[in-house]
Amino acid sequence: MANNITINGKTYDGKKASIINGKLYVDGTFITNIYETQDKNITVICNGCTIDKVVTTSGDITVNGNVDTASSTSGNINVSGDICHKAHTISGDIKANTLIGTADTMSGDVNEKYNPFKNYKAKYNSQSVTNKIINRFKEYLDECIDF
Repeated sequence: MANNITINGKTYDGKKASIINGKLYVDGTFITNIYETQDKNITVICNGCTIDKVVTTSGDITVNGNVDTASSTSGNINVSGDICHKAHTISGDIKANTLIGTADTMSGDVNEKYNPFKNYKAKYNSQSVTNKIINRFKEYLDECIDF
């Protein structure tokens, strides 16, 4: 399968994508400003790729795949895969398959289908990490990060 990213219905070849305030970068190269022809909602379909960062001031973010960081001031964040680092919204819900990093919202809910670290987060954040936690964390990072 080819590595490609579909943003709001348009497909681009590449392995890594970042969307920051409507500016799309694929494999580090500026491609286009997606807000020029689209509304503020961002839909990303990832085939064999990793989404580094999606940031918007308003509008929903939907990622079919994994994302490292997603942030929206006013909008929901829906990730069918994993949030590997951070998701943040001031007004909106955050949904993911697995939340490996952190998620915070001031006015909304955080939902995840599966969290292998749920019982270990307090220990992990207080720096009393055991080898079992580190090994489990490495397994899930391998799924999120393209080495």
